[in-house]
Amino acid sequence: CPEFCRQVVREYVSTQSRNTAALEQATLFLAAGGDTEEALNGLQLLLSPPIHANRSSSSRPRSHDYILQKCLPEDMTTWTHADRWLSGIVKRVGEWETTGNISTKDAVKILSLVAVRQHQNNFQDAAQATLVTIKTLSLINPSPAIWFSDAAEITGNQALALEVTTTMLKERRLPILRVAPLMEAVAAHQGVPAALALAEETLDYTWQPGFLQTMIKISTDAGNDEAARLWKDRHQQVLKPQVSSGADDGPSVEKRK
Repeated sequence: CPEFCRQVVREYVSTQSRNTAALEQATLFLAAGGDTEEALNGLQLLLSPPIHANRSSSSRPRSHDYILQKCLPEDMTTWTHADRWLSGIVKRVGEWETTGNISTKDAVKILSLVAVRQHQNNFQDAAQATLVTIKTLSLINPSPAIWFSDAAEITGNQALALEVTTTMLKERRLPILRVAPLMEAVAAHQGVPAALALAEETLDYTWQPGFLQTMIKISTDAGNDEAARLWKDRHQQVLKPQVSSGADDGPSVEKRK
């Protein structure tokens, strides 16, 4: 069976049927069995199907998300050399991104998932090494930056997660609904004064009600009555025009100081 699976991978490009389902199964079998190099070749084919693929084939390419979830399951304890498979993906994806065979956005997405899987399968050092690799890539686009931040948080690197999201906030790239959770994280890991200082800067970016309510809670829980009164006043300023106009909460509310 292993040799048959290797043959499926090797002959996939040259065959006319382009049996993607067979390639998926062969790649998964080889990966789980420890045949890392051949499985990586199969994964590359699955993530980058030939442009001239037979459109009449009944076997359609799966979405990248589906492929990644199949080839990167949460529990890999029964896999042979799962660590080699995961680290092999990191190396290959880096090569594909460098040569332009995969977009930076997709590379960050794949590597972020790999880091999480390494963490979940107790390859902690490898997970942190993968995060270092991701950090060398372009994170200008908000989506890859968020994936990276989430992976850092899940793998226990809270400092890195805060660094990424705080940078996004200061550069006005952080999604509005991520602002309040960031303030909570800053308060928990860097202290309430740090959260209050960052929140003051954030008023130039958003007066989103959820963010203001979060700052009220942070101030109140810390026993800072003066700060709590200030944030309550700001929250009321946002709510007043909405009572008369019926406007929805959100970042479009005019900012006032």
